[in-house]
Amino acid sequence: MKEKKTPAKEEKPDKSILEKKYPINEAIKLTKQYNNKKKFNQSIDVCIILRQIDMKKQENKIKENVFLKDNCGIKKKVFAIGRNLCVNAKGIADKVFNDDDLNKLTKDKKKMKKFSKEYDYLIAEPEYMLKIAKQMGRILGPIGKMPQAIAPNIDPKPLIEKLNSSIKIITTNNNAIQFSIGKENADDSKLENNFNTILNLIKNKLPQKTQNIKNIYLKTSMGKKIQVKI
Repeated sequence: MKEKKTPAKEEKPDKSILEKKYPINEAIKLTKQYNNKKKFNQSIDVCIILRQIDMKKQENKIKENVFLKDNCGIKKKVFAIGRNLCVNAKGIADKVFNDDDLNKLTKDKKKMKKFSKEYDYLIAEPEYMLKIAKQMGRILGPIGKMPQAIAPNIDPKPLIEKLNSSIKIITTNNNAIQFSIGKENADDSKLENNFNTILNLIKNKLPQKTQNIKNIYLKTSMGKKIQVKI
């Protein structure tokens, strides 16, 4: 009879560790250490809490794509719509749609809603943009998933590869911004670079820069929150 393996005990941090703020390089190490070990490769998530800013005002909203040198294991899904893209983006995009596919999709509201949740970025040839806007705009617009136009004679590979390694930052009416900087098995220095790239963009978009940031937390999907020094 095989002896059952005892699961590794979760390493729990002292309360003092969770109350302290750390430079990002130390915060990444602690986040990995107190990750509530799981069998899957967890993502490392960031939550930025804002202050002294009304995110309901249009001028304070942030809607940006941040292109990263290394996606650190978090690859974004890219879908493509168009006759030429069905050929040129096949095997590069995660999924391609021709005219028939688009017609079937736009006739079923449930399918459109499901479709909107399946991808991170959508690219389409210019002639399809108006139809997508008219028939799917109410679903895709509010969640920031309207397509990006690409000319039919342009090689889509560079754009798709760029989108695969990007993070979409979209603020809502609450005072929290959340995003992932990579998987926990990624190199610490690359995770740090991703964090700094995204944080710098957010700071530059805020009217009072770092004064508008109250707290920053770092954690794995199932781990403890570690505070980051601003």
